[in-house]
Amino acid sequence: MQLPLASRKGRAAGLFFVIFSTVTGFFYWAWANPDNEETPLENTNLANQAPKEESPTASAVDQSESLAPTTNRPVLPPDSPYHHRDALDSLIRGKLLSPNWAYLTNPVTVTLTSQSNRTEQQTLSINPSEHKQDFIFSNLPFDSWSIEATTPGFRSSKTLLTTSAEIPDYFITLPLEPDTVILGQVLDTAGTRVVGIPVYAQLMPSAGGKQIRPTTTTKTEEDGFFHLTGLRKGLWEISAGTPRNPIGEPLRLNLAGPEARIDIRIEMLGSTSITVLEKQTRKPIVGARIVARLIESAQNRAGHGTSATTDQTGIALLPHLPAGDYTFTVFALDHRRTVRRGRVEAGQTLELHLPLPRASSSQDGL
Repeated sequence: MQLPLASRKGRAAGLFFVIFSTVTGFFYWAWANPDNEETPLENTNLANQAPKEESPTASAVDQSESLAPTTNRPVLPPDSPYHHRDALDSLIRGKLLSPNWAYLTNPVTVTLTSQSNRTEQQTLSINPSEHKQDFIFSNLPFDSWSIEATTPGFRSSKTLLTTSAEIPDYFITLPLEPDTVILGQVLDTAGTRVVGIPVYAQLMPSAGGKQIRPTTTTKTEEDGFFHLTGLRKGLWEISAGTPRNPIGEPLRLNLAGPEARIDIRIEMLGSTSITVLEKQTRKPIVGARIVARLIESAQNRAGHGTSATTDQTGIALLPHLPAGDYTFTVFALDHRRTVRRGRVEAGQTLELHLPLPRASSSQDGL
């Protein structure tokens, strides 16, 4: 007996669905298991399969690629073992710098030394006459290094650096200054060496030359000596103090060779110690700024001044003051500005106590 047409269509549709589901499931399984295409489906258990082992060669290649210098390298922790690997991954490059008036004529030797002694010392020779002042050391392991540039007639320039996974490409500049110096000491009228006083030198312009006066400054050391280095040859004006506040008359010295010596004698100086306090509480005020200004007189010209800031105890010391009458102006946050006059004597220290009222206080100042 022949089935109705509707029944036959329903049976065909069901058979098609079964076949389609089976084929689709098989292809999905094959796609999810590309390495087991020949394994029978009934013998495959994805949950119990052992993971595929990577070859040592492939693992080493992947590790090496992950440590290659790139711009998007992740930051590694300081104790990462990758910092101590022996791969040649870093480079150090840089440039030599010198004043535009100090020409490099001799070859410059740049020496790179490993601080851990894991790598042999490397040396480059740069010939400035060929307009080459750049250098590069490549294929370096991560390490700590010292790099030094030397050439006749100039002071050597040396610096320390460390290359790592975070900084595989290091750029530095090595300044070279002429090996010239003006040295001497500062003495007062009693023959005592003055310690810690500023000393400056200005180059005098040559006849018909530009009116540019390069200035260099320093301070006397514990033994009272000063060293002004890296100077071009020529006529220099030297004085204690600063260009704005010179102490005594400037001296002139012609620097014709690598070294020149001059001693500066000045009048005996005094100093001032100022204690700044909160007026109401009598507590010290930290960070108050004090400006001292010399008052014009027959012996002194007006304008000489200096400044200092109070420390944790509210005290500020103003050394190396020429003798004379001064105004001392004190500035402090949330406090009224206060002005006091005092006289500084040669060889003595003037001590002042300045209580400051608060800016919101109705009390008058001192």
